[in-house]
Amino acid sequence: MVVPPVPADASAIVAVAGSGWSQRRSAVLHLSPLYRYKAWTDDGWLNLARHLIRQGFFIHLTGGPSQDDAVRIQRLLDLLSEDERGCVTNWAGRLKFAELSPLISSACLFVGPDTSVTHLAAATGVPTVAIFGPSDPVACRLD
Repeated sequence: MVVPPVPADASAIVAVAGSGWSQRRSAVLHLSPLYRYKAWTDDGWLNLARHLIRQGFFIHLTGGPSQDDAVRIQRLLDLLSEDERGCVTNWAGRLKFAELSPLISSACLFVGPDTSVTHLAAATGVPTVAIFGPSDPVACRLD
């Protein structure tokens, strides 16, 4: 059994989302893979986010502190309407890895590419959709 890391407390989440954050019907979307060639399309993320919002989900966008993550998330936010953006929280660069555990485990759904965060989501037990892109066959050789 895989046990996800757990932070000492959830104060980083409460500071941004307020005390009722875990009662929302939410989905976590982790947009950025480590390698760009494994990335899903902006249209794919946009259509998924809009569909989930129409279904009554609040969206938590997660990512690291990198400029690439910030740009990818901002592109999505720019494509959403003002009303849709009101249903989204941007967590990129705001939480440490272990602090993602309570955020993800409180969600109804996690969607992300082949990253450590997607593996973390699977370890929390939340229903997880992993989007796999191509892999470098040279890096995968077993000889």
